[in-house]
Amino acid sequence: MPYVGEVRMFGGALPPLWIPLGSPPVSRTTFAALFGVIGTTWGVGDGSTTFDVPPSQRVPIAAGTTPPLSDRVLGDLGGDETVTLAGNQCGLQGGIGLTVDDPGHLHGLGTIADAGHLHGVGTIAATVNDPEHVHAASAGEFLYVSNADIFYSDAGANTGTSSPNTAAAATGITVDIAGDTAGATADLTGDTSSEVTAITVTTPDTDAIDPTPIMSPFAVFNFGIFANA
Repeated sequence: MPYVGEVRMFGGALPPLWIPLGSPPVSRTTFAALFGVIGTTWGVGDGSTTFDVPPSQRVPIAAGTTPPLSDRVLGDLGGDETVTLAGNQCGLQGGIGLTVDDPGHLHGLGTIADAGHLHGVGTIAATVNDPEHVHAASAGEFLYVSNADIFYSDAGANTGTSSPNTAAAATGITVDIAGDTAGATADLTGDTSSEVTAITVTTPDTDAIDPTPIMSPFAVFNFGIFANA
């Protein structure tokens, strides 16, 4: 025979005279024996005609003082299925900025100077010298008159005392090819300055951590308190 106020767990439905834990307030008159044992330890009900039975909390613990554990009083409730951890409890320092400095690098091409080169053919002076030659006179052609002598060529026979050929002379020939002789400098302008990039990384705030489940693995039973109505 169980004792009035005893709590047990059942693997099936509760037998008669057992009130499920967590039930709504029950009558102080109908369950006078139980009310006499637990009173209003678990709640006053409506304050006059009813009272509360223990709730269906997950894990029962013993009342009393057991150092180094905390003091526990009969009827106390506590515990949570989840807990919200602060950032510093997770190894994060919330709200602290971490600055990463880039030692510097170049953007753009910079300035490139061309020492100079030719476009086009350029100006070339070419002098051609003729090593001298003579031109023979044609038949019947008068060449020149000197001292009353007329010199000419007749069917290949020379007349006169001098050669029927013209005097030898050198011919100077100059070839001028015009072009652009100027050297050009190419200047590609870019950004040659070295820049430092500052990157700031900020960790989440300490209040931004999602709730973490802390419930142990469990099995579900029916819990009841014996009333002996």
